[in-house]
Amino acid sequence: MIDLAKKKQREARHQAIVDMNDFLFSYAHKTLPDVPLDQLAGKLISAAEPDLHGLDSLFHDNGIGREDNFYAIGLGFVKDYYDIGGEQATQETDKLAQEALAYLKGHSADFVSWEH
Repeated sequence: MIDLAKKKQREARHQAIVDMNDFLFSYAHKTLPDVPLDQLAGKLISAAEPDLHGLDSLFHDNGIGREDNFYAIGLGFVKDYYDIGGEQATQETDKLAQEALAYLKGHSADFVSWEH
């Protein structure tokens, strides 16, 4: 039974990560129309390393892309799925955001094909 619960948690986390990246990638595509799609994930990853606030400089949007189109999706998932709030939710969302960026780094072609 524990394995099933862990599997469901992994699947739910994976879906949240995909959603976070999908919204971020779509926002980036609209905000940075001159960046070719096949280079967009690389730009996002470079901007977000070592700190997510680097996305603010990339988008020139005072944090809207980072907060509303990436982080808030993860935070909503964390609060709903784990039923936590406050600092604990923030810490878990920070981890989820790093997982999402790692996923984007390894699966950028998926987001390019979805955006076409």
